[in-house]
Amino acid sequence: MRRFFFRAIIFFVFFFLLLEKGLSRAQDGFIPEKERERPHPAAVRAAAPSLDLRGDGQEDPLGEWSRLVIGEVEDEFLQIKILHDWVVLNISYDTQALSSGGIPSQEIDAVLKNKKGVCEGYARLFRALARAAGFECEIIRGEVRLPLQKKSQTTLSHAWNAVKVGGEWYFVDTTWDAGFLTGDSYQSRYATTFLFKPPEELIFTHFPDNPRWQLLSIPLTKAEFFKQPLLIGPYFSFFSSSALEGMSQGENLPHPFAVDFFPAKELRLFAQIRIGEKRLSERHIWADKSGKTLRLSFLFPQAGDYTLLFFASDSPDDRPLELIGEIAVFAPEGVFYVYPLVYADFIQKGGRILSSLNPLSKGEMFDFKFQLPGFEKALLVAGEKQFHLNRGPDDIFTLQLLIPDADELFLFGGVEEDSEEYKGLLLYSIYD
Repeated sequence: MRRFFFRAIIFFVFFFLLLEKGLSRAQDGFIPEKERERPHPAAVRAAAPSLDLRGDGQEDPLGEWSRLVIGEVEDEFLQIKILHDWVVLNISYDTQALSSGGIPSQEIDAVLKNKKGVCEGYARLFRALARAAGFECEIIRGEVRLPLQKKSQTTLSHAWNAVKVGGEWYFVDTTWDAGFLTGDSYQSRYATTFLFKPPEELIFTHFPDNPRWQLLSIPLTKAEFFKQPLLIGPYFSFFSSSALEGMSQGENLPHPFAVDFFPAKELRLFAQIRIGEKRLSERHIWADKSGKTLRLSFLFPQAGDYTLLFFASDSPDDRPLELIGEIAVFAPEGVFYVYPLVYADFIQKGGRILSSLNPLSKGEMFDFKFQLPGFEKALLVAGEKQFHLNRGPDDIFTLQLLIPDADELFLFGGVEEDSEEYKGLLLYSIYD
C-alpha cells in the first residue's frame, strides 16, 4: 500500500540560495565584509567620554578621548567605523520622548549622561566625535520615508550625518544603525547598513531639506523622491540589482507580473501582497530561481490598489527576515486562479516547476514538467486516480495529462524506487 506523507506546508514564499559570498555593492572596497559585520573591539571596550565637555583641565576632552579610542588604527574608514560603532552600541533611542512629543535636550552632554536620544542627539554626538578625531562632519536635516504607512507620501523629520573621508563625502545614520522601533518599544540591534551609505542609495529613504546634501549630480524633486520604490534595510548589500529599482509607485501592472532579483550572496527571500491592511494568501505569489536569478511572480484577485512587501535575510537559520522593499501598485484587472500550494519537501529539496503556471482546467490537455532533485519517482493524484510521471535526465519528470474531473491534483515524490512511501510536494487547484 502506498503511503503519502505531507511535511509542514510552507506558509510563505522564500528562496534559500547557496551563492558565492560577496561584498556590499555600495560599500565594497571600504572595509572587508567580515570586519563590517561586527563591532570594532576598540568601540566595545571604550568607556564613555567625560561628561564635563566644557573643560575639566583638559584643553580638548573629546579630542583626547577620540585619540585614545582610535589608538594606532591608521585607516580613516576604520576610524570612522570605531566612532560609529561606539555611538550605536552605547546610545539607545528615546522612545518616551518620541511618543510624548516632549523632546529633552539633545546636546551631547545630555545624550551621554542619559545614554539615549532621538535622531538629533545621535547626529550631534557623532558629529562631535568625528570632528574631535579630525574629520569634516555635518548634520543633515530633512525627511525620511518609512514602510507600512497608512497614507502615501508620509514622512518623519530626521537628522543624519555626512562625513568626509579621503576627500569624499559619505553618509552615516547612527540612529538607524542602532536599532528599530516595533510599535511603542525599541529593539537595540547593531548594524552598519547606514555606514558610508552612498548618495544613490540613501535617496530612496532620506530626503534632505537642502538639495545640495543629496550629493547627486542631478538632485531629485520631492515628487520624484516619492515616486521611487522604498528600498530599505540591507537591500543594497543583498542584491546587485533588481527590477524593483526601475519601478514607480502606483505603477499599472500586467498579469501575471514578475520581479527579477539578482542576489549578491546567500539569501532567503520572502514576499507579501496586501490590499489595505489585509494580507493575501501566499498562493498569490510564486517563487522560482534560474541560475543566480530569483523571480517572484504575483497574481491579483481583483482590480485595485495593492502593496507589495519584500523581506530577506542572509542568515541561514530561522531568525526573522528584514523588510527590504515596498511598493504600491495598481492591478487593472484580477484573475480567478491561484498558484499551487507548496509543501516543505518541495522547497527543501530544491524542486522547480518547469511547465506553465497557468490554471488547470477540467478536460484540457496539460504538459507537466518538474525538476525534483533527490526523488526517484513521482506521481500525480486526483481522488482515486494516480498518474505516474516519466523520469528523465537531470531529475526531470514529465507527463502529458488530460486534467481529470476533480477539484484538486496532488504531486507526490518517492525518494526510493522500491519504497511505497511518497512525500507530498505540491497541491494544484482544478477549475471548471
